[in-house]
Amino acid sequence: MFKNLFNKNKQVMNATIEAEVIPEVTTTDNFDIPDIEEFDILDVANQQEVENPQEVEEPQEIKENESFVIPDDVLKQISEETQKNEELDANYLIDSPEVVGWASKQEQDILFNALLSKWESNESILDVGCARADLFGFIKEHYPDDTITYKGIDYNPNILNIAKEKYPLVNVEALDLLSLDSEAEYDWVVGSGLFNVNEQEDLSAYTSNCIDKMYEKCKVGVAFNLNIGKSEDNNEMLISWNSSEWLAYLMAKYGKIICRADYLDTDVTFFIFK
Repeated sequence: MFKNLFNKNKQVMNATIEAEVIPEVTTTDNFDIPDIEEFDILDVANQQEVENPQEVEEPQEIKENESFVIPDDVLKQISEETQKNEELDANYLIDSPEVVGWASKQEQDILFNALLSKWESNESILDVGCARADLFGFIKEHYPDDTITYKGIDYNPNILNIAKEKYPLVNVEALDLLSLDSEAEYDWVVGSGLFNVNEQEDLSAYTSNCIDKMYEKCKVGVAFNLNIGKSEDNNEMLISWNSSEWLAYLMAKYGKIICRADYLDTDVTFFIFK
């Protein structure tokens, strides 16, 4: 979030400065200029008299080949701090909602809850653009005793490696949705935050194509959410969609549509049923 900058005008007052006349110093023949050699040399830094300036110690030269030994306790402290920082970095990639584009864990959970509100735990699910597969973690958190048929796909193998580290049992694969065949393999095909970032030349056409493919792959239905809020930091990459236009488009093309807009002011979820 950007902060506003305010400029403050300053008023400058003109002041008249009176110059003090310094009396002229005159010299006479009777004024003797002392010999400089008669003055003692002063140490300016300490304002103390130095009796013999030749005895001032010169700084010691550091030899080029002289090695500096770091004490063991300092080395141990450096090692511990380094390990701590590495652990913090690793935890950030695994746990931070910001890594996958959300402001907080709470926001992420609200979105997941809305996305799965028509899904049943005995239904299989394909998570498109799964990223770190946090939807799988959300499902397991709420259905710990159920056997969940879940698969996540994402075109970024690096984020999928983090998903596997966070959820060792998760089923994820580096795939592009549009490259999949048309066979319906999953009850539900879902996507959270899938169409909120403008990384395509024509994002509207890309979104429509992805929804078509998601519809082909599902047996029961499709669920996806769209951002409808404005970016607080004027992020040009973040897209704000018109939910009314999308509702009209989906109704005309697919017919069986539910739109949820009761959970966040900045988000809407669409459900398309077979």
